[in-house]
Amino acid sequence: MKKAFLFSIAFFIIVVVFFAWYLKASIYWSLGKTGIHQPADYAELTVGKPTGKTITYAAIGDSLTAGVGVTTYRESYPYLIAEHLAGTSTKVQLKPFAVPGIRSKYILDYFIEQVVASKPDVVTLLIGVNDIHGKISIAEFSANYAEILTRLTQDTKAQVYVINLPYIGTPDLISLPYRSYFDWRTRSYNEAIKKLAAGFNVTYIDLYSAHEPVALDNNYYAADFFHPNTVGYKRWADTIYANFNH
Repeated sequence: MKKAFLFSIAFFIIVVVFFAWYLKASIYWSLGKTGIHQPADYAELTVGKPTGKTITYAAIGDSLTAGVGVTTYRESYPYLIAEHLAGTSTKVQLKPFAVPGIRSKYILDYFIEQVVASKPDVVTLLIGVNDIHGKISIAEFSANYAEILTRLTQDTKAQVYVINLPYIGTPDLISLPYRSYFDWRTRSYNEAIKKLAAGFNVTYIDLYSAHEPVALDNNYYAADFFHPNTVGYKRWADTIYANFNH
């Protein structure tokens, strides 16, 4: 009787562990099957009045900054922000430094020298979602983030805006308990980002709270239920620009 009971317990634990693994693995299987990529016209772009004063805007990030989820980069949040910056009398040189799937360490290894060399006037930094999904510790992420901010604040004269991480992924993609887990991880990372922003005296933009009311609404997502669509990115751009120092 005792052996049968122990066997039942062990079998139950195996089933639970397998089911949990399957739920998590299915997230990445689903993302891979959609075939969504960054827009074909992703590139450095000039926005606004050609004869106006020039602002160089460096947008640093991952797939969310690379515009994955929309068909043209002109629907991405960096381009929409560049349009806001341009207004009616300014030329904005938009320089996106973004690769789908990258983590914070990649920014230091491959992008930071390019960003500094571009001599930006404005910088937005939105990085960390892939660190979360890659199980990078908050301590390691914070160290990378601090080094990025050190370079941006010491080696450029840019107005730096750090954007915290929105929770992304609808219930059609991420089921419980992982929805709660990733949301908890996102909020934990955001606490670290907020402290770093204060320490480096740069502007902290709370995209998480602005996105939260629609975080589970399919209408704001592309076909993979993870990356924003045109409506989602516009909402982000408006929120981010509203926090700029005009």
